[in-house]
Amino acid sequence: MGSCREHASAVIKDETGCFFVGLNRIYNWNIPDGKELSFDCAWDKGKTGSGNMDPPFNFELLNTDKIGPALANYYPWTKMEDNGLQPLQAVKITRNADKMSKMTKDDSLDTYLVCNAYVKAGEEERTILEGSRPANFEIKYALPGGTAD
Repeated sequence: MGSCREHASAVIKDETGCFFVGLNRIYNWNIPDGKELSFDCAWDKGKTGSGNMDPPFNFELLNTDKIGPALANYYPWTKMEDNGLQPLQAVKITRNADKMSKMTKDDSLDTYLVCNAYVKAGEEERTILEGSRPANFEIKYALPGGTAD
């Protein structure tokens, strides 16, 4: 979980925030044979189509090298006593002061991030895990002074 594990990283003065994504526990479900499971996120237009695709934030998926093996060891899930707690992908959002200072009144404040579970085998192109649903996030913020100039 990287720095998202630290409670001190969730304070407004650091201009960062964290959230976590995972899969629901499905009894005896397993990752498809020969596939590796991972997560990724991308900025999105949102349901209204007004989402800023270059918002004044950066996001980072933490510990990406550890999530695949952790998920592989977790599934197939049968019970908490055997499998333990579900591995979660930590995502850290950080305010980008430079981008924010360059925003104008024409830039959308609507900011949406969509995260999905993906599978792939070897070097093949990854695909969204069949039957999974995206995690949708909306980032609410105001510019200094209340509006973009």
